[in-house]
Amino acid sequence: MSYLKVLKASAGSGKTFNLTQEYLKLALRRNPRYFSRILGMTFTNKAAGEMKENILEKLNKLAIDPNSSSHCDELISSLGLGEGSGKTELKKRARAARDAILLNYHDFSLSTIDSFFQRIVRAFFRELNLASNFDVNLDTKEVISNAIDDYLFSMEENDPLIEQINDIQDQLIRDEKSSLNYKKELKKLAGELFKELDFSLSAGNEEELRDFKKELEGEVRAIEGQYLELREQLRKEIEKYDLMAGDFSGGSSRSIPAMILSRDEDKMMEILEKATIQNKLELEEGWVKKSEKGARKEQLMAAFNTCMPLGLQIREFLTENRENYITNNLLLENYLSYEVLSKVENIIDQYLSKENIFLLGKTYKLLRDFVTEADSPLVYERIGNHYKHIFIDEFQDTSRYQYDNIEPLLCESLGSGNYNLIVGDIKQAIYRFRNGDWALLGSQVQQDFGPWFREEKLLHNWRSRKEIIDFNNELFPLLTESVQQHLSSEMEEAEFRPHDPETFKLLEEIYRSDNVHQQYPEKASVKGKGHIQIEFRAYDKEEVDNK
Repeated sequence: MSYLKVLKASAGSGKTFNLTQEYLKLALRRNPRYFSRILGMTFTNKAAGEMKENILEKLNKLAIDPNSSSHCDELISSLGLGEGSGKTELKKRARAARDAILLNYHDFSLSTIDSFFQRIVRAFFRELNLASNFDVNLDTKEVISNAIDDYLFSMEENDPLIEQINDIQDQLIRDEKSSLNYKKELKKLAGELFKELDFSLSAGNEEELRDFKKELEGEVRAIEGQYLELREQLRKEIEKYDLMAGDFSGGSSRSIPAMILSRDEDKMMEILEKATIQNKLELEEGWVKKSEKGARKEQLMAAFNTCMPLGLQIREFLTENRENYITNNLLLENYLSYEVLSKVENIIDQYLSKENIFLLGKTYKLLRDFVTEADSPLVYERIGNHYKHIFIDEFQDTSRYQYDNIEPLLCESLGSGNYNLIVGDIKQAIYRFRNGDWALLGSQVQQDFGPWFREEKLLHNWRSRKEIIDFNNELFPLLTESVQQHLSSEMEEAEFRPHDPETFKLLEEIYRSDNVHQQYPEKASVKGKGHIQIEFRAYDKEEVDNK
């Protein structure tokens, strides 16, 4: 049956047991070499080794005495072996599969995601414009350091990078940084190239980068120009009534006209922060003091009726353009970083080519546009094996680029009528430093594989004692609610509007009661009472800032 099972497995819920069982259900089909059609991937060599060891251990148990295996009954039922001779047949198949794996160990495809895609890179080195004998380097920091040191050592006096280095030094001085080490800053900046961010305007494209800067500057100038025109209209209207900003309610510093007319283009967005602008702009009391009488009041009211619509227009204009204006200015402030990044990426690429090195961190970006669903058969042909089933463990640590390369292979397998498995737990995502994106498991997989998607949750905790399970069941939903409220309050106070509001609701969804609630199994081997200790620490801002 063709579907993608997504197994949500919290800590202690029997993930390894279930993963092994799903593997055995496929491997113990009639063909002893069917194991070679299963591709299993995880994130560390240690985890891959343990997965292999565990599967072989369970196979060996079944091959010697099926009664000693906790997988026995489920496998007999799943494989349809029947009650009478089921154990005999299971033992026979387990022995044949075990021997086939040991004799053809190179086809026992349980590895890290990195090593699997390295096989693809080596298989397509010509198409990817790589030398056939390239060396893979895992240490991105070392390569960056060597590449930059090598370039700076041989840099000529008229190199454009010198001017950019001087600009970096000036910026460090302005920012009052304790260290003025420009080499350190260059290397730190270079690290951004390997964080799966979109730098489509960087390497080898300095002219396009300059055009992008001009476009940003043009948009900023246009917004500032329109604001100044509107401000000038307001000033002229006020003067028509022989009035000044200080004549209105609030006086020369706090009146609505004063708040607008006193701010040049570089301060114009501050207008939106004023409570009077937000709450009283359309009200008479926001412009005219209650104490005004007679002709003076009539004069001010006439000005109010003319100027208030202009004030609304200014507020609406600033609100509509605020996000774009602030974003463009931030980009322009950091243009130096983009400009240097363009040069640094070229430096690193030249170093890699000269030293015949391929960085592991560039694998997925290189393959992302190369591997498509239609190319999957060709990929398998080149690497010498056609996989029908894909198992991925610790999926919560998958990066966006890794997922973009895995997705077409999954689609090809599912489209051919095969079963695939993803195992993970968002709450255990720990590889953000390697671009792990827990939102993939949180929502993206279901969106992309809707018709094939089948979710299953492992509800029992076989590792912890009952008191600890009960404590966690109570604690985490309460903590989540508190954190979500704090986050929403902070965003509201900062007037922050997220590009994708649903992402900020994922925290609440992840730790929703039915997603974290675990049960204590009746047959649990862990007995006795659990111990819980909570330690509260004072918040140390300096310590946090230093991390």
